[in-house]
Amino acid sequence: MAKKMVCTANTLHRTSCGSVCDDCGHLRPDRRARQSVSLKFELPDRRYSSNWVPSYEMAGAGGAAVPRRFRIDTTDLHPLMMVLLLVSFNLLDAFFTARALSMGFAESNPLLAGLFEVSLPLGMFMKSAIVGIGAYLLWRWRHHPAAMRGMMFATVAYGAVIVYHIYFQLMAG
Repeated sequence: MAKKMVCTANTLHRTSCGSVCDDCGHLRPDRRARQSVSLKFELPDRRYSSNWVPSYEMAGAGGAAVPRRFRIDTTDLHPLMMVLLLVSFNLLDAFFTARALSMGFAESNPLLAGLFEVSLPLGMFMKSAIVGIGAYLLWRWRHHPAAMRGMMFATVAYGAVIVYHIYFQLMAG
């Protein structure tokens, strides 16, 4: 099979070229026509790897279909768990912050420290509202990988903050 050849001369040379392309020095094999060899590892598609799970019709008694009200959609289960953990950690953080402030500690977030000096309920509300809005936005855009990574990072960070609160409040108390 003959390889596809392309002219690599610039536009100015191509317009003034009067020779046949066979004796031109700018004729080269087309690299785009070659198949590039790439090493790629892909996990099997979820649909293929879960074929061992019976269908709803097979799972029912005698091949009867499982009613729709008993079916559980698990596509949003992981993001839902992340958002619930994030909101729970946020509420625990607000509670532990209020407890730490009553014990004489200072707020370590310089943006919220001024609010906590003005009013403790205002600071707790703002702290919870900001993270709540962020959690809502991450939930809203949960289909984007960056939002899922942000949700995972925020949940792990708040988990670390809760561990920090528990450790230092147990040591101080």
